[in-house]
Amino acid sequence: MSISPITPTASPGRVARALASLSVFRDPNYRWYWACSFAYYVGFHMEMTARAQLAYDLTGQAFMLGLAALSQGLPSSLMSIMGGALADRFPKRTMLLFAQSVLALSGILMFVLLATDMIEFWHVLAIGAIRGLNQGFSMPARLSMVSEVVEEEHFLKAYGFYYIALNTMRIGGPAIAGTLIGLTGGSTLAFLIIGIAHIVGFFALLPVFSRKKAGPKEGRGTSILQDVGGMFSFAWHTPTIMVLLGAEMGITFFAMAATPLLPVFADRVFKAPHGVGLAMLQGAQGVGGLIGSMTITAFSGIKRKPLMLLCVGVCQGLSLILFSNMPVFSLAVATIGFVGFSQACYTTLNSTLFQVNAPPGMRGRAMSLYLLGNSAQPLGALPIGYFGDIIGVQAIVTITASLLIGYMVGVAFLFPAFRKQKV
Repeated sequence: MSISPITPTASPGRVARALASLSVFRDPNYRWYWACSFAYYVGFHMEMTARAQLAYDLTGQAFMLGLAALSQGLPSSLMSIMGGALADRFPKRTMLLFAQSVLALSGILMFVLLATDMIEFWHVLAIGAIRGLNQGFSMPARLSMVSEVVEEEHFLKAYGFYYIALNTMRIGGPAIAGTLIGLTGGSTLAFLIIGIAHIVGFFALLPVFSRKKAGPKEGRGTSILQDVGGMFSFAWHTPTIMVLLGAEMGITFFAMAATPLLPVFADRVFKAPHGVGLAMLQGAQGVGGLIGSMTITAFSGIKRKPLMLLCVGVCQGLSLILFSNMPVFSLAVATIGFVGFSQACYTTLNSTLFQVNAPPGMRGRAMSLYLLGNSAQPLGALPIGYFGDIIGVQAIVTITASLLIGYMVGVAFLFPAFRKQKV
């Protein structure tokens, strides 16, 4: 199987590159876009913590946590197929403004249901499905819009700082939500803050404009379904994309699908304080993720990124095995930081390779393929949650992490041309 080549570019020294990467913030257009992304991820990561804790409080079952994750993740993954085609045809800013409105309204609705003591588990599933559809609709536009907000030569720097915003709030979001849950005994106030964060994101997006020159949109002479078909045809005829897609599905099915089980680890395994234990685990994972994103951004000139991708996949599997078998909570908090570090490195590398391999007119659909790989997470969350109730969450995470290591090693040996690329 031949792998499509990527032409490497010269780069300055690593320290100079790390300092020069900050220059992207001189552009006010990017500053507003980054502020919108930051506010979005405040709401997103607070919602992950508050929703997981709420689902566990309402049911007390690991399987129901998997079902709650599936209710949001599966619609998101399926809708992202159409979302990428829409992002290549319509203004991305308009799509994101609509998405922010839906997110704000859903957060306020959850707050009202909790404040009036009307909340039921089916509400969690239904609103999760709405948010999932909204995420699938908007996320390809959110990810690919970076290429329109900044000039082409700043693209990789801008993309790296986008992930720094994401991983910063992987620390702050759970910390805020967990503190509010711990102080108030529930998720009510957390969902109010979630709604407000998405309102802030809406207004931060208003000044953002596209630098892309006006012209006929690709696909205007074709239907949405034809655009989607073109996306899969592009993937099929671009071997590197197929390898990246398979590797993304492996990491999300075997590793990221374990994330919804963190409330169970906090409660059953480590007996941590209600809400606070979950926030500490997710916050530590976010600290590792932030360091990982900053590391990849600072050393983006390093060669052999495909090989590095497979190596950090193996590291994530090893760190998950360590985390799931830690005897005390403090050590578990430390080791899950390594999980976050390797996951952030992997995500940044993989999404960057997706974008580099896609022509500008297909970057929205390229990110649809990337997000399609994430469909393995909700599909994996349900069986992992089911077996977590039967054999224990520590055992099931150990098993799936071991399978992840085997998967990454298999990719390295089955596709040698991929791991040997000097990118």
